[in-house]
Amino acid sequence: MQSTDFLYLVVKYIKIMAHEVNFFLYKFKWS
Repeated sequence: MQSTDFLYLVVKYIKIMAHEVNFFLYKFKWS
């Protein structure tokens, strides 16, 4: 695996996790 591919996967994972956290906080705030 090339390092560029690894970095791409890391960034993609971070974006997904950030989206999940934002969604959770949004639901928690309006529950």
